[in-house]
Amino acid sequence: MYPEPQPTPKRWPLSPKQTWLLIGGIVAVIIIIVVALLIGGSKSPESADNQAMYHDRAGYDRSKLSDAVADPFAVTFTKNANAVDYKGNKVIQACNLLSVDEITKQDLLIKANTAPTPISRTFNDSVGKGDYNQKIYTSSLSGSSLGKDMNNCHYVLEADEGVPAIDINVFQPFSVPSDVVAEEIQDNYTATGTVEELAVYTKKDSVTIGGDDITEYIVMQQGTGAFYLSLNLGNDNASKEQALLETAAKNFLREQTNPTGVSKLAYDSPIFPKSIVRACDLITNEHIRSLSGKDAGPLVREGIASSIAKIQFNTQDDQTPYLNVSNECTRGTTGGGSGLGSDGAGDLNLKAEVVSFLEDTPAKYSVDLQRQKNPNNRDSVDTPTKIGDGSVGYTDA
Repeated sequence: MYPEPQPTPKRWPLSPKQTWLLIGGIVAVIIIIVVALLIGGSKSPESADNQAMYHDRAGYDRSKLSDAVADPFAVTFTKNANAVDYKGNKVIQACNLLSVDEITKQDLLIKANTAPTPISRTFNDSVGKGDYNQKIYTSSLSGSSLGKDMNNCHYVLEADEGVPAIDINVFQPFSVPSDVVAEEIQDNYTATGTVEELAVYTKKDSVTIGGDDITEYIVMQQGTGAFYLSLNLGNDNASKEQALLETAAKNFLREQTNPTGVSKLAYDSPIFPKSIVRACDLITNEHIRSLSGKDAGPLVREGIASSIAKIQFNTQDDQTPYLNVSNECTRGTTGGGSGLGSDGAGDLNLKAEVVSFLEDTPAKYSVDLQRQKNPNNRDSVDTPTKIGDGSVGYTDA
């Protein structure tokens, strides 16, 4: 935990030609860690009064939270009226079928977590110019693991035990062939009635995780598409499944008639009064094409923290607590990042992780830490060109 001084950084060991050969491999995964300084002021938070670093929320028990959680639930989403158009088709975004507000209205809490994991979404933001991956297998239509390859929304819920979660996948004919959805229903689901006049199919074989039953549905409107809904609410909240199913069905019909865009991510907390930098804004289609020779796929995957984090840089001899928000994004040639149905050589995924601070001191510390020998760093090198106010390249252990 106390890093030793790093020897003089080595020069980049590859020639330009070798570098491009490396990039052109079968699957190249490049991780960029970007430390973002928020625009608008460099005043330090009220670190002298440690209590000013915390903000409590109804329903979240402070005694059960990590000391690193400064505000357990600060994330917000605002509706976006501008729907994404894909070759004349309006895209229905999965998270628009069940919003955070609609989940919390059922007295369900989003997991308090400072890492960008409790909420994730795979969506079409019209940046990637590639086509949808049509090599979809029926065995992949159900389950949260599909979120990297399909229009998906994933929420992790707060609980004393287990990891309850909600997953939504949207199937539109231009992205997932209708016959693939039909085959999945025929093989693994059974008709169980209707909701909002839409046909409901429930998975035949129930799944149990951590002692909690998971209910999986596919809801279909013939000719226009369908959606998958997985509800693992914990057995104590099983009675809320029907309300969530009905809400998702209503929103599915609304989105077909009046589609909306990707909801706008922000944070609303009295202890973090500035905007964040979104990782997905840092990776464009041009970046992917320049590295791989291919357009980025239409889907991009975003990981979202629900909480404001508090961090101290003890190895820098600074006991000051600093607040931050984490966000990550993966964009690549294969869609949302996992490579399902990849056609081989030249595929590439580029991942950006952003930590947004209120001032520049902790941002400098974060970069300086990677210049030192530490458990996450096998080797570090100076970046070939100056990036921002400071930068370092390193090999992740």
